Amino acid sequence: MTDGRAASGRTPEDRSENPQPVGGGPRFAAALSPVSWDEMNDETRQAAVAGIGQTALVIRHGEPGDASAIAKLIVGENNRPADAAEIERYLASAPSVVAVVDGELVGMIYSRRFSPDILEWRNSLVAAAHRRARVGAQLVQAMEQQTRDAGYLAAIGVNCWKHAGTTKERASSARAFWHAMGWTIIFATDGSAVVAKHF
Repeated sequence: MTDGRAASGRTPEDRSENPQPVGGGPRFAAALSPVSWDEMNDETRQAAVAGIGQTALVIRHGEPGDASAIAKLIVGENNRPADAAEIERYLASAPSVVAVVDGELVGMIYSRRFSPDILEWRNSLVAAAHRRARVGAQLVQAMEQQTRDAGYLAAIGVNCWKHAGTTKERASSARAFWHAMGWTIIFATDGSAVVAKHF
């Protein structure tokens, strides 16, 4: 597969010892609000945690240390097993983002290299309690930026209702979300749809 280097040229050790925040600057936090990633200026992206009441959303790079929390999220939300060791390998070798609310990981996207210029977004999920609050949109926008920053020209992903813990209704809702985010279904079967976006 790869020699352990992400497309950015950093090794997993570089990432874990000195993790780089989303967008290449300091870590940022974003309030749960209708402001899109593109509408935020650098100062807003890099601002200290801002919240509505006591709730604050932080979008940041995923790190190998997040693997257990991501596996727990997958098991809890999708009622299917998740391999924390495998997730840790993805987090160490390719772009990823996580959403954290009041210290709890509530959403994520992690990936793997598909080809030298295409990134496969391997898994994405937002906890049910935090859906419809733009958490997913902010994760996608941050991950798209990371994908571009790492030198990839496109990304692909798969949506399938035949996975354990998924329904046709959830898959249909997810496909509508990806369409709204500017992604295109490039191939589909009865159960699966391959979505893609060129940057």
